[in-house]
Amino acid sequence: MTEKIAKYFDSILRFLEIHPFIKNVAIEKRVTTRNRGYIKGMVTFTNGNQLHIKEFINSKLRKISYAYHYQDKNGVLIFGYDNAPHHVEIKTFPHHKHVSNKPKPEPTQEKNIVEIVKEIVEMPSATGNQRPPLLH
Repeated sequence: MTEKIAKYFDSILRFLEIHPFIKNVAIEKRVTTRNRGYIKGMVTFTNGNQLHIKEFINSKLRKISYAYHYQDKNGVLIFGYDNAPHHVEIKTFPHHKHVSNKPKPEPTQEKNIVEIVKEIVEMPSATGNQRPPLLH
């Protein structure tokens, strides 16, 4: 099972390293047992904004826990997704999205890193109003 987890982590790293709007990738990945592993780190986009990534997965590549925190170059939250079990009132519990200008988290489905990066690069502020090519 460790090979399956390692391949998953390697695919994430390759995706991030070749994306045209990402200028720096600082990722730690580790298989902690035969059945679990984590990946965490930070991605810096060409505009200086950062995506902080944390995923803890099992051998079936299901996320035990995750958090994706996107912030501007000054450290101000733009949005974040996670599955921390602290918003039981949300219909998609435990999955939710925090948005900088909204006081309450929004319901959402579980996201993956490719979907998060796609959302980021489709934001006009992320690329100077240019739509970059999306890599899958």
